[in-house]
Amino acid sequence: AYAIPSRSVERMEMVEHVTPVPNAPGFVDGIIFSRGQVVPAVNLRRRFGFEPADYDLSTRILVISHEERLVGLI
Repeated sequence: AYAIPSRSVERMEMVEHVTPVPNAPGFVDGIIFSRGQVVPAVNLRRRFGFEPADYDLSTRILVISHEERLVGLI
């Protein structure tokens, strides 16, 4: 089982536009702009070896902070 401490969660947002990044690892969909900040977007389905799913209206990105870094988890 995997978990993230709730104190690490900054916000949850809808996925609107992810900008691809050249030469990024396969599980990084790209970057998003969230509240004026650039945040890498990690696709957890790909990271853990599952088949990726298309984004839809129910897709969310969880922006977490760890050691003063922000990461978006899709």
